[in-house]
Amino acid sequence: MNSSSTIPTSRGSLASSTCLQTSAAGLPDPTGCDLVFNATPMGMEDGDPLPVDAALLTSSMFVGDVIAGHGVTLFIEAAQAAGCDTANGGHMVEAVQDLMADFLLGD
Repeated sequence: MNSSSTIPTSRGSLASSTCLQTSAAGLPDPTGCDLVFNATPMGMEDGDPLPVDAALLTSSMFVGDVIAGHGVTLFIEAAQAAGCDTANGGHMVEAVQDLMADFLLGD
């Protein structure tokens, strides 16, 4: 999102916001994607496979991994080695913790 975007505050506004124009799950080939996220448990255990082919990551991609509490995952390591900007699960929790509390408390 750019600085002029608003942060969606409900499921309805999130679904209709321009930040979610398309999404897909499919083959582990991130070619052509601007955003590449791991929203699976892959990476929580030693020996887990990467969710995409790391050799296909490029520095123009932003890569995120929702796994929190495990430090830098191998997926994030591979993305950083490819020159990608990244966010791990801890970063994501920090970014939305106030919104989550407001949502859960009904504020």
